[in-house]
Amino acid sequence: EYSNDRWIMNFATKNHWRYPSKIKWIEDGLKYFAENYKKRDIKSIAFPKLGTSNGGLDWNEVKLIMEKYLSDLDIPVYICLDEKKEPEGVEEFMVNNINSINTVDFYKQIGITKKAAEKLEESKPINRFWHISKIKGITAKSYKSIFEYFYKKTDEYSDIKKDENISFTSEQLSLF
Repeated sequence: EYSNDRWIMNFATKNHWRYPSKIKWIEDGLKYFAENYKKRDIKSIAFPKLGTSNGGLDWNEVKLIMEKYLSDLDIPVYICLDEKKEPEGVEEFMVNNINSINTVDFYKQIGITKKAAEKLEESKPINRFWHISKIKGITAKSYKSIFEYFYKKTDEYSDIKKDENISFTSEQLSLF
């Protein structure tokens, strides 16, 4: 449990991170979720496209199974499609921030090494925030520090949206 009102559910789709995902595991997991979400008083849920990225499964096949188990639930169910090449909302704010500064000048505040900051600078412009994790020379620890540093700046984004009287909407999501 992450907090009183937000939880993170781990959803196994494979035996080992190097191996492909198994469609049976996805089906079994979704069936279990559909049968048990009320017991945990879950009011809404968001899923990625399970097993389709590093797991190698075909989205069209997975989508059918997800629809089978999730479309009739009596809670909002979101599928993070992440199909756009450009960011929007909070991610766009973070990407614009990282592209607008020289990260080498801020590497200490960001909490990364100067070498990692140089690698990041060489890779600009950044189109999607998660692309940073794929840059050679950016470790998982560096990515976490970069993400946390720029995510903290989204408080400014929230203030801007509140001032504009704009409500947050789900970004790049599909609702069943």
